[in-house]
Amino acid sequence: MSTTLLHPVKNFKCKPYPQGDVTQFFGENVPLYASVCALPGVCLTKGHNGLDIVRPWGEPIMPVQAGKVVEVNDSPKGYGKHIKILTEDSEWVYGHLSQIEVKLGDHVVPGQIIGRMGNTGFVVSGATPYWKYNPYAGTHLHLGRRMVKHAKGTEPSNLQYSTGDRVMILNYDNGSLGAVPITEADFEPVSPDLPPASPTLQMTLDSLENHAVASEKAGNHAQAAIYRAVKGLVKAFWA
Repeated sequence: MSTTLLHPVKNFKCKPYPQGDVTQFFGENVPLYASVCALPGVCLTKGHNGLDIVRPWGEPIMPVQAGKVVEVNDSPKGYGKHIKILTEDSEWVYGHLSQIEVKLGDHVVPGQIIGRMGNTGFVVSGATPYWKYNPYAGTHLHLGRRMVKHAKGTEPSNLQYSTGDRVMILNYDNGSLGAVPITEADFEPVSPDLPPASPTLQMTLDSLENHAVASEKAGNHAQAAIYRAVKGLVKAFWA
C-alpha cells in the first residue's frame, strides 16, 4: 500500500483513544466476531476487518482516496447505511452512517462530504469513556479496505458491482474476505498547527434528540424522555 491516504474526518489521528480517534483496530476482538458468526444468517470475519473511528454523531465523513461510488446500501445486521468506493487499487467501505451524501456512480475526491457519522447496523452499545465526543453509545465510522485489481474485457473477476465495474479482490481467502490492515503509516500526518477537532454543543444535542425520536418510533417513550432529560443536563454542564 504505497498511496498516502488523506483523512476520513477532520484532523484524524490514527492512534488508539485517548491519544487518537481509533477505538478498534484491524484484527481485534476475535471472540466477539466469532460469536457473531454463530448467529443464523450472519457471518463476519475472524476479527475486526477495519478501523473504528469515533467522532460526534452527524460529523462529516470524507473519502481517503478519490474514486467511484459502486455501492450505496443499508445492511441492518452489518454496516448499516454504508458506501463502497472503488479506487485504482482498493475497495473502501464507510459503514454505520447516519446519512449518505452521495449516489451510486458518483466520482468523489478527498475533502468532499460523502456521509455523516452514525450508528446504524451492527454496533456495540454501552458506556464509553469517549462520551463527550460520542454521546450516543455506538456512534462511529467503520473504515475498511480491500485490495483489488480492475478486471477488463475477459479478465477474471470475483466481484461485479451494480455499476458494472468488475474487480478481482486480492487475498480473498485471508480470513478477512480480502480486508487488509490500515495503519498510522498509511495516512498523511496531521499538521501540528491545526487545532484538535471537537464536537459542538449543537452536535451533541442533535445526537440525543435523534435517538429520542428513534425511541419514540419504537414505542419506548420512557427512553425518549431520558434522552431529552440528558439534553438538559448537557446544556447545563457543557462548559
